[in-house]
Amino acid sequence: MAEENYGKGLIYEVPADLRYEERIFGTLTLRQLAVFSAFAMLATAVFTKVNADIKLRMAISGAIAAAGFAFATVTPLQEEVEKRVRFLWAPRRGSWTEPETLLRFVRVKGVEGNCAKLHDGRLVSILLVTPLDFSVLADEQKMALLTGYRAFLNSLSFPIQILARTTTLNLREYFAHAKAAAAQAGDRKALSEIESFQEFVEDYVSRRGVHDRLFYLIIPQDAAGNEEEARRQLANKTAICREKLSAAGLMCRELGEGQLVSLYASFLGGHVEADADYLSLLTLLQLAGEERRNFRKTEPQEAERPKKTAANREKK
Repeated sequence: MAEENYGKGLIYEVPADLRYEERIFGTLTLRQLAVFSAFAMLATAVFTKVNADIKLRMAISGAIAAAGFAFATVTPLQEEVEKRVRFLWAPRRGSWTEPETLLRFVRVKGVEGNCAKLHDGRLVSILLVTPLDFSVLADEQKMALLTGYRAFLNSLSFPIQILARTTTLNLREYFAHAKAAAAQAGDRKALSEIESFQEFVEDYVSRRGVHDRLFYLIIPQDAAGNEEEARRQLANKTAICREKLSAAGLMCRELGEGQLVSLYASFLGGHVEADADYLSLLTLLQLAGEERRNFRKTEPQEAERPKKTAANREKK
């Protein structure tokens, strides 16, 4: 019964962005009037220029005018048509060798320090928030978490974006570090066991469909004018969010330069690394391969010693 009362008084309606549009003609705004006028001109052209029966021309012209009025006044219909038009004109493919094409996908001009600069001039910083299993918490912990999160939302004086991603559990970085440590120690048996265990875990994850949830808090800042001042304000906003989330019992950390690059690249490459300190998955695989090759180079040197000893005995 107590759990049912946790959510009471804690749910808030997030208002949509308020927009003011002056009515120009009747109930039509300037944009709606322009859209309807375009359809009306098309209907007039069909009625006056098409050489057909007058009833057919009236039917076609009336249908065009009705479609124009519906498109101009029904907002969901207008948004749906606009989405489909943008989809038709959107790029379908991109390559790392074509930065201009990728820019249309990612909309990021560059990453410097702990923030990314978007194509529209804004700066964003991203916090990775560690999720909690709400069902295993005690009643007091649940109430404290909800109260703290409510205080965090109420304290915000700037917009934020929350990104939640469901991904396949990825342990490549963990195994890469483990194999690198075994290679550095020269323990070939441990390296073989780690590789065998990695194959088992990856096969289990792929067959059972084990997933992970990643949560990101995106904090934007308008950089029009003084970019240095914008970076300072963004750092202050990020510090406020980290402090409030920590007070609510949620652990979070700010993504660095390499992690931001990896996150944005994951939207194109299909992989998602929560704690990636490298630029891409290829970089990690290359590093692991180099460690493995360096480890194997030591094997022939150890094997040469008994051969030389045997050769010396034959000479004697």
